[in-house]
Amino acid sequence: MSEASRLFSALKKSNVLNVSLLEDSNPFVYYFLDRWKRQAESLLTLLPTVETKRKPKKTEFHYLDGFGFNASCIDFKDTFYIGFPLSAALRIFDLYIHIVNREKYLKGTLPTGLAKPESYLPFAPLRYDEHTLLNFPRQAPLSGAHLEAAVRLSFLAMAFVLFHELTHLWDGHGRYKQWRERNGRPLTKIEHRSLEWLADRLSISRIMLMYRAGEHAIPLAKAMASALDGQAGEALFQGTIADPRTYVRHVVFTLLIFFWHFDDKIDKYYLDKTHPHHSARGFYFLSELGRVITHWVYEPWAINLNEYMIDLSRPSLLDAMACWDEMVGQSQGTKNMQSVISQPYALRDLKRFESVATSLELDIKNNHLSI
Repeated sequence: MSEASRLFSALKKSNVLNVSLLEDSNPFVYYFLDRWKRQAESLLTLLPTVETKRKPKKTEFHYLDGFGFNASCIDFKDTFYIGFPLSAALRIFDLYIHIVNREKYLKGTLPTGLAKPESYLPFAPLRYDEHTLLNFPRQAPLSGAHLEAAVRLSFLAMAFVLFHELTHLWDGHGRYKQWRERNGRPLTKIEHRSLEWLADRLSISRIMLMYRAGEHAIPLAKAMASALDGQAGEALFQGTIADPRTYVRHVVFTLLIFFWHFDDKIDKYYLDKTHPHHSARGFYFLSELGRVITHWVYEPWAINLNEYMIDLSRPSLLDAMACWDEMVGQSQGTKNMQSVISQPYALRDLKRFESVATSLELDIKNNHLSI
């Protein structure tokens, strides 16, 4: 048994999976999972070359079994381990296949021309069980272009999950929780929520940072793809990575849908939770993305806060709300957003997070718990 298998089995009650075993039984699933594993490993390798002040351990990426959704991370000896449930990867992929196939959203950047709107039934998130691998996908992509678009939107959502877990490792959150417990001061609920909020906001920062770092390579890659595959190759670069503004719009749309598909609206029990509700997280990341892209690192894009609010995030928000309301058939996107802005304590938490997170980060730094 490998070290990773032993650790995930003992600490997370999950087993490490070898997805290459799926290559013959379901090539479609294998293609997606293998491609995401290579993408995740590439991101984990490249990020330290951008955040040069960090000195991370070697980081391993593994798929895990089970029917759950939450990814997990382990800090052990000289290695970081990130576990990604196979069930979560397929649930995300299924979600964006359905969205892309509708051909109604993010017009101008996603493929159109093959959908039959009258055939759509209300969407219910995939429930992973022992039959999922045999029957996946529930709905096949309408074309190769639809498949590529669904893959890219899925990878955006999964990069968010990946960097969220990586933040817990790099910024010492797990070590800090253990240190507080050993010293008889377990984290309060607001402190738990603040660390999760920090992981979300730094995940957004790292998603945008990696796009910025690779931006110079996009024209070259587009030219090469065009030379190799003609219009089909060039078309791959007309969507989610075409330019920074298009990319920002896709990030907003994709992550709002990702959060809302949990159907986790703000309610009277919000303050009793150790994690922010997903509807709140969707609202919080909108402001965080605005903060990120107006940072000096992104000055060449010349996106000011007013343009972000009016021309980028607002239309993407409305697009996402219309999409999710229609797909689920219960105005769920609208209700998720309304649940946040109608509850004053959810909005006040943004200020509380800033204050509490600053205190926690200082405590982590002073005790040398981050990398």
